[in-house]
Amino acid sequence: MKKIAVLIAGFFASSGAFAVGPDMSGLMSSIDFGSSIVSFLSIAGAIAVCWVAVDGAYMVLDMIRYRK
Repeated sequence: MKKIAVLIAGFFASSGAFAVGPDMSGLMSSIDFGSSIVSFLSIAGAIAVCWVAVDGAYMVLDMIRYRK
């Protein structure tokens, strides 16, 4: 029974290994990846700046609060 299970698993694992994927060149050719990447990185940068600003504010407030 184990041999049959191994054979079936091997068949299903290897059957799609060399399959050709769908052709999405028509869909992907109309996308301008340059502006998409720039917009993604600018949003990520803005989030990082806000995160650093909030952490810095907490550090300053902690310094003021626990100053002796």
